[in-house]
Amino acid sequence: MSSITLSSREGKLIVAACILASGVGFLMNSAVTIALPTIQRALDTTITGVQWIVNAYALALGGLILVSGALGDLFGVKRIFNSGIGIFTVGSLLSALAPSVPLLIAARAFQGVGAALMVPGSLAIITNVFPDSERGTVIGLWAGVSGAIAALGPFIGGFLAEISWRFVFLAMAPLALAALAVSVLFVPRLPGQEGRRLDWAGAALAFVALFGLSFSLIRASQDVFGPGSWIMLTAGVLAVAAFLVTEARVTDPVVPYRMFTRQVAGANLATLFIYFSFSGTLFLLSFFLQQLLGYRATMAGLAVLPTTVLITLFSGPSGAVTDRRGPRFQMIAGPAIVSAAIALLATGGVGTSYTGRILPAVVLLGAGIVLIIPSITTSALNVPRRFSGTASGVNNAIARVSGLLAVAVVGTVVTVGFARDLAPALEALSLPAGAREAILGNADRLLAMELPGSLDASQRQAVMAALQRAFVTGYRWGMLVNLLAAASGVVVGVLTIPRKPASAREE
Repeated sequence: MSSITLSSREGKLIVAACILASGVGFLMNSAVTIALPTIQRALDTTITGVQWIVNAYALALGGLILVSGALGDLFGVKRIFNSGIGIFTVGSLLSALAPSVPLLIAARAFQGVGAALMVPGSLAIITNVFPDSERGTVIGLWAGVSGAIAALGPFIGGFLAEISWRFVFLAMAPLALAALAVSVLFVPRLPGQEGRRLDWAGAALAFVALFGLSFSLIRASQDVFGPGSWIMLTAGVLAVAAFLVTEARVTDPVVPYRMFTRQVAGANLATLFIYFSFSGTLFLLSFFLQQLLGYRATMAGLAVLPTTVLITLFSGPSGAVTDRRGPRFQMIAGPAIVSAAIALLATGGVGTSYTGRILPAVVLLGAGIVLIIPSITTSALNVPRRFSGTASGVNNAIARVSGLLAVAVVGTVVTVGFARDLAPALEALSLPAGAREAILGNADRLLAMELPGSLDASQRQAVMAALQRAFVTGYRWGMLVNLLAAASGVVVGVLTIPRKPASAREE
């Protein structure tokens, strides 16, 4: 396949198919994130319901994405890739038609299954088709344009949500079908590995581990010490241990340990921290702009649009720099810049200026991500070609699960911080009987809660001021968690990424 290059017609069309598929998968998350406040109001749900709308997709995606990589290596990347696009399309239509929160959550999970098959396949196709000399450039192009499509999500999601939140999901179907058409026509057949068997036990344990750990974190926002949280946490931890033991013993493990060099392991660990901080920041910023500052959904989407421009213009050149100089500098500088952006956003409060604080932070955030994505992906895929699908699956699994964990952890931190700050503030106010309890009982709705009708005008004003102060407290707690994750990415880059990594050897 090395005869296919980026300059050829076939090469351009293959990249287009991969970019469109992965871009739609990423776009889905970013578009839904900005539409969450609208969905919350329309379906009358809590912050926990909102978390599950996001995390049902991420759970299915993260839990199955390892299996997807192995299936691609076993049965052929193109076949699994195309199957995923079809399932994703059906899931998008079901989400658009869902009449209630439980059915929307179920449809999102089905959509996530399709994304799990589709997203890693796009990277595996690139790794198999293009020569090593163009890998960083093509990955940079893939990351840049895919990221740009995803970064348009807040604007698209905000615009469509103002018409109807259902259009956010409905719009994904024609885009996915276009990717499928291009793939069927132009992506070459990539045969699987004869004689290899799928490690079903390892795949099942990986899913149980990811599901158990993620579910327990999400559940903690409702009941930290409840039996459901502890049961799922225990199941997740035991499944992790069983997975590690199983993978060390089977002949064809779903995650071959021998593909992990220090660089590959470091890149995947950095992926965990960076995608956690990025997803958590966008999640918080959506609520900050709309609930605290009063932005309409479309304007909230436009507020983060500068990130799109930076990713679109500079991710390709960033990948070319990785080809020439290696990924070390970018994997240290990128997380450092993201950390600075989050720190700036964390200082926001009531009346925050967009041009004075949010815009510079969004620009910094985009600049940091531009540096990170091509370098971190190139490092994570620096494995023998026979493991390309698995390596892509592992890296995508970590990226998706980190986003899931970010929403779960940051959502819980914000809710706890909000409630803790709000309780004493309400105690100091003279409120009608039962009003304080009613307000605290709806704390998981944040600023979207409806105030008790027994409050007079002055009391409502005082309560709203207390709610806004409590929101800022919870928001800053959440941003601090994101900041710690981004700073951890810097440390990982320093300790694990060599200055001039060797090319992956063939086996």
